This record gives sequence, C-alpha cells and structure tokens, in this order.
Amino acid sequence: MMYDALNNTSWLMGPEMTVSTVRNTTSLTPGFFAAGGAPVPTTGAGGVGVYTGNTSLPYIMEWTAGVTQSLFTNLTAELKYVGNRGVHQPVQTVLNNPSGVTASFNLPVYFTNPGPAVINSLGLTQQILANQTNAYTANGFTNPILSTTNDGTSWYNAAILRLNDRFAGGNQITGQYTYTDARADSTGTALDLFYGRRMEQSIWARKHRATLTPVFEVSSVANNWPGRLRNAVNSLSILATLTYESGANVPLFGGAGTGITGVPEGTGVFVNPAGVPGTASGVTPLTNSAGQTVAFLAANPNAQYVAGAPGTFSSDRPMMRLAQTRNIDLAIAKRFAIGHWGRIETRADAFNLFNRPQFTGMPISMLGSGAGLAMPSYLFVSNPQFNNSHGFLSGNPRTIQLALHLMF
Repeated sequence: MMYDALNNTSWLMGPEMTVSTVRNTTSLTPGFFAAGGAPVPTTGAGGVGVYTGNTSLPYIMEWTAGVTQSLFTNLTAELKYVGNRGVHQPVQTVLNNPSGVTASFNLPVYFTNPGPAVINSLGLTQQILANQTNAYTANGFTNPILSTTNDGTSWYNAAILRLNDRFAGGNQITGQYTYTDARADSTGTALDLFYGRRMEQSIWARKHRATLTPVFEVSSVANNWPGRLRNAVNSLSILATLTYESGANVPLFGGAGTGITGVPEGTGVFVNPAGVPGTASGVTPLTNSAGQTVAFLAANPNAQYVAGAPGTFSSDRPMMRLAQTRNIDLAIAKRFAIGHWGRIETRADAFNLFNRPQFTGMPISMLGSGAGLAMPSYLFVSNPQFNNSHGFLSGNPRTIQLALHLMF
C-alpha cells in the first residue's frame, strides 16, 4: 500500500469548474428574441477528458497487539502484530474506451510466426478496433474519459519479533525481525489503467527485514587502563546496525498505448516462458492478404518479455526484483560535561560503512537516496535501457555525517 489516505492531491479527486462569459453583439438587435434568441451552443462533448463523480474519503483502520516477556535476568523478548485495512482508496479508471480493446477482443501476439493460413483466418483487424463505437462515442464523447472511483482496498499485516540483551557497563545488543504482507487492489495512480483490479502484493513491498544493533560502551573495559586513556574513553560509545532486507518488486511496462487511443489496456507486456531471462523485445505487425494488421510477432522470439502494440491485450503482470539490502552502519559518539549546566555530544556516523553498491531503489539509511517519482526507462521492455537498473538507481554510496549536540 503506497498511501494511507489521499495520495497527494489528485486532479481527478475533485470537480474542476470553469465559468466563461460569452457576449453576443447580435443580442442588441431589435427583434433578437422574436428571431429565436441565442443559437444552440456547439456541443463540448468531444472535449471532455475528465469526469469526477461521487467521492468518498479514504480511511485506514488499524489494530495492534503485542506481548513483552523477560526471559532471563537481562534478556527481554517482544512479539508484536500490526495490521491495517484501507477502504475507499482511489482507483484510476477510464469511463470511455473508444477502441473497445478487452481481454476477449484484441489482436494476438505470437512468439513465432504462425504462417499465412492462421494469419488469414483472423477476422479482427486493427482498423476494426479503431472504428469501434459505443454509447459514449455515439453521443459525441469521442475522447477517453479519465475518472477516479473510491472502491479500492488494501491489507497490511506484519509480525515483529524483537530481542534485547543488556550486559554490564551499559553494553547491549538488540535484534529485530519483521515479516510483512502488504496487499492492495489499486494504487491511485495511472498503474491502475495498466493492471486493473487485482488484490496482489503491493508495489515496493518487502517481505523480510532483519536488523542487529550492538551498543558498546568503551569505558566498560577500561577499568585497568592508565588514567588519561581511561578518561579519554569515558562516555565514548560505539554503535553499529547490521541490516538485511529482501528486494522490492517493481512492475514492468510495455511502453505502448495498447488501447489504440493511447490509453493502456492490460499491462502491454507478454511473457515468453521459453525466453532468455532478463531480455526484452518489441513486435512487428502481421498483415493478412488484404494488407490489414491482424496480429503481431515478437521481433526477438527468444526474449522473455515482449512489448505489445496498439490493439493487443495482456493480463500478465511481470515484476522485476531489485537488489537486497545488506548494509552496515557505524556511529561513534563522545559526551563531555560542561560544568553543572550542560554537556556536549560529538558524533560521527558512517552509513554503508564498507561502501557496498546496493541498487535497492529505496534508501538504505536516513541519508540514502531512492528511485524518485519518475517512471524509469529500465522498467519499459520496449526501451533499449531495459533491465539496466544500475544506470538509473543510486547504489547508496557511503555517507559520512558529523554532528555536534549542545544540551543544557
């Protein structure tokens, strides 16, 4: 689930009102009303592209349960469950699809050429799809009409196990594991036009996350050190965080307006079970004996993913799994007393201490960088940069932060 209420401010979520004043000089002519008055205005149906109907405010219902138990003298265990359910989530949709491309009314995509006999037996052509009419187009609404409904739902369930062990001298170690199951049947974005309504794992969801955080007070082992050295390490703390997180799933796109009019119908991506993993291809049109386009052929029959073309429909929902997080952060902090009224804390943090490239698409620490909001071209199977995530994502390089805190 990518949102907990309204996903930013959508121009599809509220009515757009435009008021125009038209002055007709002929209305000053004597006998204007006797002659019929103002002419019937030209219909604006062909210019309608957005419709806002009744909307409901999205909301989240949350619940949490947990238990904490002391196992031994200094070992504490905590088991927690966190869940929520989102209702009335925004779903982007199209009221009017002039082309009428659907799962049962579309042009097929072949991985190998089926031959002239099969091609000539196909009765549906791209031209027929382009000339489709429906109740909207019959009344002048010829453009696709985008709209948003509020019938999307989401579920989030997580189990958390946390262990904390405390030692002498202020030393301690904390371990935590989180299992997450996040599902939604909408995103509130244009992705709904590609994927329709499916209750599946949410985009960017990560199933597993584990952290281990030891805290070491250097003074705890300095009792027998020389006086000056012992004073130097007094109130000196070393903290580390080891993090593992499973990779996120992100969707692939065909990059073509499969619905003839530029509105996507289906994902636009066809999966070849026998294809070479990680490869992609476009398509070329197959024409019948009359020269009409009735199907499409994968340009590379050995590609795993094939981008569709206008008139095709795919219900496949292929995903790309980004890299796992395997990270170590380190922090060193030293505190100094200032008389009786305050203290100073100096701190140095190293995020991704060993500078290990991690193309996760998400920040691995508070200073990391993610994938951003733009739709990256490495997810479009029709793009030459497909599958080249390293060329677009940050590897989360090592970042060092210095801090000085004054407390009084």
